[in-house]
Amino acid sequence: MTQNSTVGWLRLISTLALAGGGAYFIFVLNSAAVLELLIWVEFTSGSPGLSGVFIMVSVIVIFTIGCYVANWIAAGFRRAE
Repeated sequence: MTQNSTVGWLRLISTLALAGGGAYFIFVLNSAAVLELLIWVEFTSGSPGLSGVFIMVSVIVIFTIGCYVANWIAAGFRRAE
């Protein structure tokens, strides 16, 4: 295994570990808090459906961040030492 693939694998494994740990913390340990946040957004808004808009904007932001992270991981695999 060369140094470039070691950096790429390290970035990939660390990113997956952080993402998995974060998802476990948010959706398993604090699932009631996420539900309360969505209910709060829905019922404090002046128009119905605002929580859906919140979810859609969140998905777009998470996708954009995911693209940058994937590029960072790929750069670790093609990095010239």
